[in-house]
Amino acid sequence: MDFEPLKKAGHRLGTGSIIVFDRQTCLVAAALNMMKFFVRESCGLCTPCREGLPQIQDLLWRIENGEGKEEFIPMLREMSAQMRHAYCAFAPGAVEPVEGLLLYFEEEIREHMSQRKCPFREHGADHAEARH
Repeated sequence: MDFEPLKKAGHRLGTGSIIVFDRQTCLVAAALNMMKFFVRESCGLCTPCREGLPQIQDLLWRIENGEGKEEFIPMLREMSAQMRHAYCAFAPGAVEPVEGLLLYFEEEIREHMSQRKCPFREHGADHAEARH
């Protein structure tokens, strides 16, 4: 992956990051944290960012805090897919962590739902964050 081959293919390298988590990190909470950042940083010009990102954030918050429902998984998939209709690349990039969570760690989402709580929280510790 380099600038020139991507340019010849009609693409650009853009920006990105790699984040490494250990096995004790709740990936639902990590995705929620990233979504909070993207909701805050969105310009709000187009509907996908203005309306969709906060809805995705709310669903992740509910899952993380024991309020998740089975229908949230297809809802997250559909809302993430709709982000491709944004005016810029911000919304599609913002949902990449959610799409990765759904693709590679769906069982962790389901574990949150079946236990009705975050399975990574320490006993007695409540690290739930404010909803908005």
